[in-house]
Amino acid sequence: MTRRSRSGWAQSSWAWLFLGLTGCAAVFGEDVQPPCPQAITIADAQNITAHQPGPGRDLTDVLVNGSIVRIATSCEYDGEGRVDTTVYVELDLSIGPAAQDNTGQWRFFILVTDPDRKFVAKRIFSIDLKFEQAVFRTRIQEQVQADFAYAPWEDASNFLIFVGFQLTRDQLDYLRSLKR
Repeated sequence: MTRRSRSGWAQSSWAWLFLGLTGCAAVFGEDVQPPCPQAITIADAQNITAHQPGPGRDLTDVLVNGSIVRIATSCEYDGEGRVDTTVYVELDLSIGPAAQDNTGQWRFFILVTDPDRKFVAKRIFSIDLKFEQAVFRTRIQEQVQADFAYAPWEDASNFLIFVGFQLTRDQLDYLRSLKR
């Protein structure tokens, strides 16, 4: 899996429009390919809050926050048992008071499973951002390329692509404590 590009919020809305229009091929009489793999988030990994090292867990200790806002896929079958899938991940990212030099780092993963829910591939991606002075939040879109074989199945429509933040045990425990 590879990352293709990153774009800001204004540009990313065009990708979502494109995804909505790609389903129109059948209306215009073009050959229709099988459905793309479905992308879903993992509830426990849909958000992240990272704190500075130490025991503090209040607002002044927050380094970064993040949320996965939206995910979608587009794909192309090659006719030889492989599918080239683009996963679009829209992220809302912010830095907290403990962030040094207006910088933040987030890690997210893309994990592909086959219809039997066996792992096909997993990759972790890092996002490093430096914010302008007095800017603490942004929305970006990541595009990740996932090319994999779907044989012996008829197509890749029953494959699942999981998307989530790569959390430490401390980050996961903190987020779970907020739900209680």
